Amino acid sequence: MKTCKPKLAFLLLSLSGSIFASEQANEIPKQYKQNLDGYTQIVIDTDDEQKNPLINVISTEIPASIVNTGQALNYVLYSSGFALKDLRQTDVETLKLYSLKVPLVNRSFFRVTVEQIIETLIGDAYVMNVDQVRREISIEARKK
Repeated sequence: MKTCKPKLAFLLLSLSGSIFASEQANEIPKQYKQNLDGYTQIVIDTDDEQKNPLINVISTEIPASIVNTGQALNYVLYSSGFALKDLRQTDVETLKLYSLKVPLVNRSFFRVTVEQIIETLIGDAYVMNVDQVRREISIEARKK
């Protein structure tokens, strides 16, 4: 009977530690949650779209006055707070892309992210790089 007590104590101690750890892992810091009543807690935080405007879901139609892909990219990026990389630092292949006409099929978008619109406008031959610090988008030809 004497050997059972230490084993039982060890078992209870290890169980209480794992229960405490699992409660800590699921706990949200107090400053980010609010109790509405005894059963409801809400998390106070900004939306993901506010933290990363490129994942904002929009519906848009590119106006007929916008002719080139570069203009269309600027139009889509305007409300996101991001801009295209300076043209003086852009390679020749990308400048050629910017001067191409926007295909008719790529003028209307419904419930897609800004990032998806950009990827559609540039096509599979190009890749989009995002500089979060400068809030710049650079487009480069995909390496073969």
